[in-house]
Amino acid sequence: FLENENWRSAMFKGSFYFSGKGFQKVGAVCLLVEKFYGIDFAKTQACADVLAQGFRCLYDRSSAGNCGNAPVGSYYDQVWGGIPSREGYSDNGCYTADFGNACYNDHHYHYGYFVVAAAILVRLVPAFGNNAAFVSYINTLIRDTTNPSPADAYFPSFRSFDWFDLHSWSRGVTPSGDGKDQESTSEELNLLYGIHLWGSILGKADLQTLGATMLALCIRTIQEYFLMKDGNPHHHADFVKNRVTGIFFQNKADYTTWFGWRMEYIHSIQMLPLSPALQLARSFAFCQQEWDSILSSLPLSLSDPWSSIVFTGNFAVVDPEKAYQKLSQMGPDKMDDGLTQAWARYWASVQPTPLARTPVTLPIAAAECPASLKLDVALQAGYFFDEMPRVLVHQSSSSASHRPVWALLSLGAIQELDADGMVVPGRSITSVSSQKSAVWREEVRNIDGGLATVTRFEADVRLEQNCETQPSQLSSVTIEVAEPHSPEVGSMEPLQIHIESVDWPFCSSGHWLRIGLVVDLPLQALTGGLFAPDDSGKLLKFRSGAGCGMD
Repeated sequence: FLENENWRSAMFKGSFYFSGKGFQKVGAVCLLVEKFYGIDFAKTQACADVLAQGFRCLYDRSSAGNCGNAPVGSYYDQVWGGIPSREGYSDNGCYTADFGNACYNDHHYHYGYFVVAAAILVRLVPAFGNNAAFVSYINTLIRDTTNPSPADAYFPSFRSFDWFDLHSWSRGVTPSGDGKDQESTSEELNLLYGIHLWGSILGKADLQTLGATMLALCIRTIQEYFLMKDGNPHHHADFVKNRVTGIFFQNKADYTTWFGWRMEYIHSIQMLPLSPALQLARSFAFCQQEWDSILSSLPLSLSDPWSSIVFTGNFAVVDPEKAYQKLSQMGPDKMDDGLTQAWARYWASVQPTPLARTPVTLPIAAAECPASLKLDVALQAGYFFDEMPRVLVHQSSSSASHRPVWALLSLGAIQELDADGMVVPGRSITSVSSQKSAVWREEVRNIDGGLATVTRFEADVRLEQNCETQPSQLSSVTIEVAEPHSPEVGSMEPLQIHIESVDWPFCSSGHWLRIGLVVDLPLQALTGGLFAPDDSGKLLKFRSGAGCGMD
């Protein structure tokens, strides 16, 4: 980007949409330089200066110098109370230029890129948090799309976000017989994530909470209605096979995009840009089904920029090593225009190893069956998912005359492991804290259509020694054991150990947390349905919901 001012061709694309993608693209590279070389490294600050120069062309163009091909600018619209682009202002119909920004189409897509890039700039150069003109410009983008205050006389409240449907609509002020619509849910998440970051970096707790709240609500809606796994109750079973809805209108769902019918378009528009917010919505289970059903059968040419999105937004979750290889084989000039090869390869390299799709069967003869089974369950920091990890242990009750009793006897040691599986010194707990006794609660619930006795274990634990980046603090562990009731003798009855939550201050986003559980087993034949990443017999690794900031 620095050589021959190449950043200008990346960040100044004429339109707000494509320029915004360029701003966040450069911002992601700045974060990588900071991560590996530090915030004070010369090229980290040079990269941040690139962002600063780009933003000056948006909020102070007259004194910014060379702003060739930067977005033409926006203006305050007194009729609708917003800041649409000047591009397309005089067009008949007002929706051809910049995807209709002039008539309020896609504002939450376009402006989200700038909000995220602005948060990155303030992170790298905190002084910009005191630059009144710059901060005012970003706040205005947020007010245009997501103004939370009914007392604001200049912008409507929540122009894009629908608090009944709990997601945004991208159509502006032009009418449609099928109602409003939304196509790119991932770009909506990007704006809400950006609002959260912007509030956090400026110390504005209300704005940070607003972004986090809207992000959480929108994620759940997207998983329910836009990203369709098997058994989705909201769409016809035949339509669910598409995995994504395409254009989601108020009156219909149309498996296409506004710009083409290719499946690469239809699926990839739900994957960009690559930000931590994307991982909140796109679970491993969904990505696996989308890959198996649709994406694995596409040509995915290494010269097609759309392939770079599929390889990162989906395949890197399903098989990160193979995705990394594919991305490495693509030329840097073949990436999507909002993505660099450096960010794409980094994204793939930090994805956790996926679960095996079939359980490892561990037959144990009755005479060899232990009185207890010790399970090591490991969770990795820095990954988000919508389904908490669960271990299923199946036993054969063909020789049993009654339903066997399962019980979680104790919580064993909790240890933090580094990326190589080694215990981090001073980062383990061998007993429950005396600050609060372990709480056991038992109740009968309906799980997956059948009754089960659920034992809930809650305990507080405290680390006596901590890494330098985390102060000593009280943490908590919540685990549930579900014993399904069986109406007939001889059926397979699984014990379900559900890791509901583990509050643990990880030292690093690349580390694992190992939880030791001891489970009482009946002395009879059993098979274990324990999921393992490979045949090495190493730790059982499950995806965790712990997050570690921008990394």
